[in-house]
Amino acid sequence: MWKLFSMKRASQAAPTSSREAARTRRRAATRLRAGVEPLEGRSLLTTVTVHVLDIAFNPNAVSIHTGDTVHWVFDGGTHSTTAVGGIAETWDSGVHTPGFTFDHTFTNIGTFPYYCSIHGFDNGNGTAGGMSGSVAVTAAPALQSIAVTPANPSLSIGTTQQFIATGTLADNSTQDLTNQVTWASATPAVATISKTGAATGVAVGTSSISASLNGITGSTSVTVKATTLQSIAITPANPGVVQGQTEKFTAIGTFSDNSTQDLSSQVTWTSSAPSVAAISPSGVASAAGVGSATITATLSGLSASTALTVTAPVTIPPNPLFVATGVKLKVKAHRNLNKAVANFRDPHTTAAEFHAMIDWGDGSTMTDGRIRRTGNGRYSVTGSHVYSAPGSFHAHVMIVDPQGRQVDAMDPVQVLK
Repeated sequence: MWKLFSMKRASQAAPTSSREAARTRRRAATRLRAGVEPLEGRSLLTTVTVHVLDIAFNPNAVSIHTGDTVHWVFDGGTHSTTAVGGIAETWDSGVHTPGFTFDHTFTNIGTFPYYCSIHGFDNGNGTAGGMSGSVAVTAAPALQSIAVTPANPSLSIGTTQQFIATGTLADNSTQDLTNQVTWASATPAVATISKTGAATGVAVGTSSISASLNGITGSTSVTVKATTLQSIAITPANPGVVQGQTEKFTAIGTFSDNSTQDLSSQVTWTSSAPSVAAISPSGVASAAGVGSATITATLSGLSASTALTVTAPVTIPPNPLFVATGVKLKVKAHRNLNKAVANFRDPHTTAAEFHAMIDWGDGSTMTDGRIRRTGNGRYSVTGSHVYSAPGSFHAHVMIVDPQGRQVDAMDPVQVLK
C-alpha cells in the first residue's frame, strides 16, 4: 500500500491506478482526521497498534486501559517513539527504519504524550510538537457479562462450530474474550469443545456450551444432527488480486437436510501453484507471483475449486516537475491563521485533482488544505488554524497528485503572545 505523506520527495510511491490512488487518499485522510484508535477486538488485556508513517503516527491518539500495550509498527521513514520528559510512563524506542516494531505496556492512569526524536520535539512542559502522538490510559472496567455466539447452532457429526465469547464491561464496551474464557460442554458424548471454543459433533443430541471468566459465565446450546455433507462451495469465485496482496476464501458446506455451514477452518486448502499463490490452513491466499492458481477445499472426500488470477502492480514513475516549497508563518496565539502555507507546481494537472493536508505541529488533528491556481502550472495551499499557546512550531504540508505521488513542504511557525 502507498505510504501516506512521505517526507522525502524522491520517494514518490504510487498505488496501482489513479482511481485506486483516489480511494487510498480518501481512506487515509479519514483515518488521520479521526485521530482515535477504535478498540474493536480488545480483550481484558490487549495490544493496540500504532503505525509509524513518514511524518505521522496513525492514529496519533489512542485510548487504552491499564495493563494494555501499545505496539508501534515502523512503516515508513526513519523515526523513534519517545515519551516526553517528566511523565509517569517513560519509553524510548531509539531511531529505527521500516520493519522495526516497539512495545510498551502502560501501568499508570493519565495521558502520555510522545514524539519522534527526529521529526518532533519535547516542549518541556509535558507536551510534544511536530511528529507526535498521545496515549490516554484509564482504569480497566470490570467484566459484567459474557455472550456466546452463534446462539443455538446445529452441526453434523464430525463437523465443528467455532464459538465466540464476547464480554460486556462496566463501561458498556464489548471485548472478544474467546481465547481467555474457560470453555466447557455439558455433554461431551454429544459435542466436545476445545480450549479455543471450537465444538465438534460426536453423536446426535444437544449439549450446553459455556464460557467462564472471573466468575462470570455465558452459555448457549448446540444440536448435533445425523446429516451428511453433500457439497462444498468456495467464495469468492474466480477473484483477481495484485501481486503482494491477499485474498480470503470461504468454504460453505451444504448438508443432506439443505442446511449450510461455514467449513473454512475444517477443509484442507491447497493451491495448484504455490509460487503464484500460496494458501494458509484458514483459507488466506498470498499472491506471490504473476499467473493463475487453482484453489481447492477438500473435506470428507468432497472438494470444490476456484481460480485465482494474480496480476503485476502498475508502477507510476516519479514526476520531477511536481515540487513544493514552504513559507514562514507568524501569528498570535488564539488568533485564526488563515493564509497560504505552501506553493507547488505541476504543469500537467488541475487544482481540483490534488489533495492536501496540513499537520500544524502542535499535536492537533490534521486539517485539509485548500488548493487554488496562482499561475500557469502553479498552485498554492491555504490553511486555517488557531494555535492555543505561544511558541515555535513546524507545520508540515502534504500534497498528493491524482496518481498518488506526494510532495511535502515544511513551514516554520512563530506563535506570539
